[in-house]
Amino acid sequence: MRMDENDENASPSGGHAAVELLIEGNESVAEEFGNVIDSYNSDRKSIDRSVTQEAHDYIE
Repeated sequence: MRMDENDENASPSGGHAAVELLIEGNESVAEEFGNVIDSYNSDRKSIDRSVTQEAHDYIE
């Protein structure tokens, strides 16, 4: 699993994980990157719902 060249223990950022997923030759490692991307996407959706609800509450 390729990561930040300066920190071997670092986990990939969202953008880096997507690139690594596309270029990774090892299926199990690619699956790990896919899981990272899925986690980032779930977090993004949660934040989006929260911000949208706050905006609706503010308008009312």
